Amino acid sequence: MNTYLTVKNNFIMTNANADWTSYRNELTDMILRDNPDSVMIIGGGRCNDINLERLANEIQEIIILDIDETAMNEAVSVVSSELQDKITCKTASLTGISEDDLCTFMDNMLVVARDAARLSDSEYYHNMLIKELDIMFKKLISNESELSEILPHRFVDTVVCSGVYSQLFSMLMYYVRSLAANLNNILPDVDMTVNEIANLIRITDDKLIPIINDAIIHAAKRTVIFANEYMPDNPVEGAHQCIADLKERIKPEEHHINWDFNRASNITYDMLIQICRI
Repeated sequence: MNTYLTVKNNFIMTNANADWTSYRNELTDMILRDNPDSVMIIGGGRCNDINLERLANEIQEIIILDIDETAMNEAVSVVSSELQDKITCKTASLTGISEDDLCTFMDNMLVVARDAARLSDSEYYHNMLIKELDIMFKKLISNESELSEILPHRFVDTVVCSGVYSQLFSMLMYYVRSLAANLNNILPDVDMTVNEIANLIRITDDKLIPIINDAIIHAAKRTVIFANEYMPDNPVEGAHQCIADLKERIKPEEHHINWDFNRASNITYDMLIQICRI
């Protein structure tokens, strides 16, 4: 199994379907409230936070857009067979960075980490990490038009984007921190490098998220539902930028839903639901 798949498997929550029942029901209620004929679910993945069966019973067309084709196929597989034709899966990245790009980055950095540890060379590790990130970040979108193929203008009645922004670079940051944890006793400056990368991702989110927000809003004919982790005292990277951008520029209708994210670990999020009417 390659490095990327190992990291990716660490993000699969086997408890999600059971733990997220209340949140899933409330969010699905919100989607159906406007009686849409068509819905696009951005970053839907396995759709543990949306009742796909219920949507397919009441809606004529559903599009799931996600970077993870396997996860989307799993989501559709549990829907009644007679309803599956209503659902289309589109494999695409909101940022421009693909699974293959992440895989290449992680494989390359594993080699770099091993070489840096053998040489006890913090500067080499830092410089190579910045170089590999720069190569990958050249794939990032820079304007809304680059998303027009996957998010056509006024394409569906309702677009839903739940818990997506906190995940844009979460796997990347998890991997950078994992490498640092393994190198910490060998490369004394590695924590400074982690902080530098975290700041780079923060700056990237500040630029990227308003562009993605505009593309998502312009893809809807009637309604866009954004759902993000709301933690004003300890902002969640990505989620924080989306919330702030919508508040400043769009001034959406707002609601709160409690999300029992992981009951076993007692992790709960206050999800801020921001509804944009077109």
